[in-house]
Amino acid sequence: MSKASSILAAHALLLTSMFVFIGVANKNRAHAYISRQSYALHQPEAWMAQSAEPTREPQQADASPKVWLPHVSKPSGGRCGESMTEWHPPVINGCATGHEHGDPPPQWVYDAGYMPGFEHPANTPNENQLKHTSFKGFQLRDDGVDIYVIAHIDTNPSGHSSRFHSYQVWARDRAGNLSHWRGWMDFGEGDMTGPQISRDGCDPDVRPIMSVFTPECSSSPARFESWYSRAAGSGSWSWDFGFTIKANYFFGGDPNNYATWVPTGAMNDRRRIEAAWYAERSQLRGRFYANQWGEIISGPNDPTCGTSRQIGAKTYRVLCLEQYIAPTMTTVSFPNNSIERDYDMTGVQLPN
Repeated sequence: MSKASSILAAHALLLTSMFVFIGVANKNRAHAYISRQSYALHQPEAWMAQSAEPTREPQQADASPKVWLPHVSKPSGGRCGESMTEWHPPVINGCATGHEHGDPPPQWVYDAGYMPGFEHPANTPNENQLKHTSFKGFQLRDDGVDIYVIAHIDTNPSGHSSRFHSYQVWARDRAGNLSHWRGWMDFGEGDMTGPQISRDGCDPDVRPIMSVFTPECSSSPARFESWYSRAAGSGSWSWDFGFTIKANYFFGGDPNNYATWVPTGAMNDRRRIEAAWYAERSQLRGRFYANQWGEIISGPNDPTCGTSRQIGAKTYRVLCLEQYIAPTMTTVSFPNNSIERDYDMTGVQLPN
């Protein structure tokens, strides 16, 4: 086995161990983070070699406090006429859209009557309108279960300042039945308005939920960010997620002004997801409702639907989201519950 392969195997084992710990900790309503020592293994040498030297100057672009995507022309359609609500390739009829969305939805999701997209009931506020390019699809298979995930992962200063990011999951089990989960991934804790951040080289004692890079802290070129949602992502009945993504921006700058963002010199073309779901953690099956934080509610007319909830200094509207877990759904866990790919960056610009 090559050295790079050994490091990747160690990464998978450590991340799976973290997920097992999360499953236990969740029973006590606790959080789990990877250790600083584990994080060192999230930088495989084969990936390091692909990262360019960091760019220390902010990229030049027209600043906007609301819309930071200069290559996405209008809400009704992109510059190549592509949909702003559904998956599309980076190039359409020879026209580069300037961004990409990872793996396309598989046909079995459509065949079940679902329309996977970027405008959905579990969106965080203005998620698609302001951060459309950050919706990424991941398709994988584990122990006879087909899985498709749409996760909002914006590896830039805007995403680094956001505690909550939406997710949608579809799974077709070995019996051929389809389950569907949706909600918010949580990268913080308690009354934090932002995520739990560990800056490479500056925060050795912080167990990260987001591990990021800064020009002033990092002694070597930025390589790969690691993001981990809190235990079960959105309730013990839902998923654990871990993402490792090639860093394309340093941490820092004004989250609402992309002219202040400092690129690392690399694209976020290589991405890895590890997704885990444990059948024994919850007895919930069939159709039910939960809010975006995974709390079970009575249904779409629950008295909490549409009310406000304050977390720290921020206020959120309570969403009431339909879920479905087939009685035949089985556990998805190590060793085959991850996928890493290099994605087509033809015509892609930052932010992507």
